[in-house]
Amino acid sequence: MYNKKEKKTNIPNALTTLRLLLTIPLVILILQEKYSIAIIVFILGVLSDADGTVARKLNQATKFGEKYDIFADTIFAVAAFITLLMVGKLSFLFITILFIANIPRMIFIYLFQKKKETFHSNFLTKLSGILSLLIIPSALLFESSVTNYYIVAIALFTFIVTLPYIIIYTKVTSQPKKSS
Repeated sequence: MYNKKEKKTNIPNALTTLRLLLTIPLVILILQEKYSIAIIVFILGVLSDADGTVARKLNQATKFGEKYDIFADTIFAVAAFITLLMVGKLSFLFITILFIANIPRMIFIYLFQKKKETFHSNFLTKLSGILSLLIIPSALLFESSVTNYYIVAIALFTFIVTLPYIIIYTKVTSQPKKSS
């Protein structure tokens, strides 16, 4: 799965760095209420999220790249959410609902890593992440009441798609350990 030669300077990591750097103009544009341009920067940031696919295609997937990607994703999304909260485009209550819906998934990722197991996202969990990211342009384009309904729907969807991980984690942890 991972390339044995951990090379930190590669195309996928450059895409991840681009997404991280795009956080700055995204935040500035939202603060300046230049929402149309902010949406373009957001789209560029989302397109740069193809770094994982590029890494696998070029056989450049590394443990560093995987962790760097998660870090960049988190900074990009959290900075946008906080900025949208600051300018009144998102409600603290509704973002809290979305965060709470993600807690079970975060717990299971932690538990899988603690057991040194790989947490594999499926199509529905990836869709949940994409839909959650779409809150950002939704908040820029629509009234907050529309965005709030969207957030509740995504929070419910996110919570539901996380439930199968209870079964997966139970199966993984109940298997006898392989001896070396």
